[in-house]
Amino acid sequence: MGSILISNIGNNDIHVKESFILPSHRILEKGPIDYKLAREIGREIFEHVKDLMKNKQHTVANEILQDKLEYPILDKVLRALQGYDIESIYLIASDQAGEKNFQDTVYYAQIIEKHINSMKDKKDCESIGNCKVRIRTTDKNPADMDDMNEFYKQTLKGIYSNHDNAEKYYLCVTGGTQAMNSMLLINGVDMFKHRLEVLYVLPHKKNPLFLQVGQEMLKKLMKERLIASVNNMDFNAAINLLEDNKNIFYDSPHFKKVYHSLIYAHARLSFDFELAGEEIKKCVTFSTGNEREFFCQLQEETEFEDELKDLKFFLELKDNAKYHALRGEYIDFLGRLFRMQEAGYFILAEEVGMKTTNDKRYLKESWLLENKELKRYLESYKTPKGEQLNWRRELNRIILEAVVGFFAKNDEKLQMVLNDFRDIDQLAELRNKTLVAHGYQGVSKRIVEREFGAKLEDILHMLDRIADGVCNYKNVVFEKSIFYEHFVPNLLNIVEQL
Repeated sequence: MGSILISNIGNNDIHVKESFILPSHRILEKGPIDYKLAREIGREIFEHVKDLMKNKQHTVANEILQDKLEYPILDKVLRALQGYDIESIYLIASDQAGEKNFQDTVYYAQIIEKHINSMKDKKDCESIGNCKVRIRTTDKNPADMDDMNEFYKQTLKGIYSNHDNAEKYYLCVTGGTQAMNSMLLINGVDMFKHRLEVLYVLPHKKNPLFLQVGQEMLKKLMKERLIASVNNMDFNAAINLLEDNKNIFYDSPHFKKVYHSLIYAHARLSFDFELAGEEIKKCVTFSTGNEREFFCQLQEETEFEDELKDLKFFLELKDNAKYHALRGEYIDFLGRLFRMQEAGYFILAEEVGMKTTNDKRYLKESWLLENKELKRYLESYKTPKGEQLNWRRELNRIILEAVVGFFAKNDEKLQMVLNDFRDIDQLAELRNKTLVAHGYQGVSKRIVEREFGAKLEDILHMLDRIADGVCNYKNVVFEKSIFYEHFVPNLLNIVEQL
């Protein structure tokens, strides 16, 4: 008996190798296909290839399958299995009920089936020369662990009953959702036992990894994904990964430290400092030595209730804005950038003596009556739109900028900080067009740099300079954030010990 290959098909399993035009006049550009269009584009490609074959245009069809498209996961697997006798290949795809499941991969599986069949007569594909390709689909939610567990339990049971004498069962756990791969792996270990071989394809590796069977195999796979999520500072994904695979890591003495650190990080990035404080206290409890000292420092960074609270929030906004920019989340970056600007103006305005109502929402009119020159300045001040400033309205960045600008006229040090703050206004129109303000315009790095007239790196350096300027003006010294500078490498050291 030969061997069986079982592979999940995800919406990254087909890329465009060379740009071409479909009959609908849709142009497929070189590179990955938009995952949100997997079902739509997959159907169009499949129907086109099928029509070509029906009309006996096999050469053109094969050109699309072999020259225009590439299969970054399965082709690596098939090359790795050269010399093995593959009796059957099972492609597992999603085909959910309903009309809005844009990411379903059923058509990708059908394209890959035709691709494999078109390769059978090639000399370097002897291992699949006589194999049969079969497709299995699930109409359930491919991201639901329970649904996928039941689906794979039944599907693998059926495959095993048809090939109970197979020499090996090769599982490719790269394509598909996390739930699909996890449940294929878990049920594969249970069903195929010592005859199981697991392949995992990394984008930057030429050959797939042959993972060890059993719990350590699954643990390794999950840890790789955990490390990737932490490296990307995608802490919510890392939390979900740990929760979904708690049974794998729970026995580790480091599990609780990693888990509560991740909740802390996600909460902090969401400005939920209450939850962040609760979680980091748990990390302090579960740790010793240098780790404990590190967690204590993180705990101190989330303690805002003191006379420097506003300044701490301002600095946190600066670092949080940089975080979103470096992750390519430019709309979020713009939102935090202008909130940071407003917060900075408020700090500077208070430093020069600004008085506000008790709720800090309005300028205190009695203070302005004592500062007649300032009052005249504000009443003659023109907004960026050329309108007269209404200083009686609720405080905003424009009113605060005007207040700071008045005092900066005779304060060179303050003027330097103000000039940097005002540079941010170059992005105001762009911000106003996005969904964090009044519109729906998308934002990219290129657009940000074009509107500002400088590289993103220079913009982020400017934010650090602004923060230093505000602190210097208040004669306050702050160390760089432990969290934004050192959290990831320190957490990765703990993750490696899981």
